[in-house]
Amino acid sequence: KLVVKLNFFTSLKIQLYLYYNCIFFMNLNLDKHNLHFLTSNPVKATAFTYWGFNVKEFHVDIPEVSSPLVEEVALHKARDTGLNNIIVEDTALYIKDCEYNGTDIKHVYHELLTNTKYDNHPTKWTVCLCLKTEDHFLIAQSSLHGYMKYPAIEQGYHFEKFFAIHYDNKLTHFGEIDEKTRFILSPRYKALEILNHAIETNDFSELLIIPNKNVKDWKGEYQIEKPANVKKNKLNI
Repeated sequence: KLVVKLNFFTSLKIQLYLYYNCIFFMNLNLDKHNLHFLTSNPVKATAFTYWGFNVKEFHVDIPEVSSPLVEEVALHKARDTGLNNIIVEDTALYIKDCEYNGTDIKHVYHELLTNTKYDNHPTKWTVCLCLKTEDHFLIAQSSLHGYMKYPAIEQGYHFEKFFAIHYDNKLTHFGEIDEKTRFILSPRYKALEILNHAIETNDFSELLIIPNKNVKDWKGEYQIEKPANVKKNKLNI
């Protein structure tokens, strides 16, 4: 149990900050028809169009920061586009006792297809969406808990070949589940549901909201094709 003691003035500052921001963020009045999800990936594009978001092809190669925090990677990815009213996504696979950051897993994907040493390790698949406006970053994310399961299968897309969940009374590769059910169970769908609800109801209480002016230039390393080890960073804001 974590207990944090605050003095009176600190407590008052926090209350005033929350009060001000709750009022302010209730008046964001975002129109999702003016927002564009940037991607060159048709699988991701399908999920966004399902929720009524515009999709814009984006083929610029933006270096991704090396951080274990998927929200930090998505935050800087959105910032480095130099664009406003856009949404970007980053995905992480956090495997228990893994030597790599969850955000680096995509760079060792082919190794994970055949390396069975993480078989049955508890795993968290997280999708993070970052919406960048002129003044703020709004972050929505969702996670799906499961396990690594080998041998990997042919069906499915990317992580779905070796990520498994308890489904239909057994531990099932995500790629084996029917396409419609996979779509709804995926953390991308859930993160989009959260973001869509916030925009349509003007209730942003479930999002992490960061003023643009509070985001510092990235001073750390960037992701590489074969990460050497896990980096422990704090959210750089």
